[in-house]
Amino acid sequence: TSTSVPKIIIDRYESDPMIINAGSEFDLTMSFLNTHSVKTIKNVKIFLTSNDGTEESGSVFTPVDSSNTFYIEEIVPKATVERHIRL
Repeated sequence: TSTSVPKIIIDRYESDPMIINAGSEFDLTMSFLNTHSVKTIKNVKIFLTSNDGTEESGSVFTPVDSSNTFYIEEIVPKATVERHIRL
C-alpha cells in the first residue's frame, strides 16, 4: 500500500487589475492543484490570512461581501479547482 499523502498547491493565481492600488478593490483568482497521481482530496476548507512580516494581522486584505474561508468538495488527482475572491 502507498503511504504518500496528497498535497494541494496553488499552481496559478492572478489579480484583476494586475497592478493593485492601495485601498482599491481587486479580484483574485487562485487555482488549487491536487499533486497526487491517484488519490482524490475531499472536504477541503481554505482559510485566507495575511502576514505583514512581523505578526499575523489579517487586515492587509479584506474580502468584499464574502468570507475569507471557502470550501472545496473534492479535487481529483492531478486536477485543479479555481476560486475567485474580491478583496
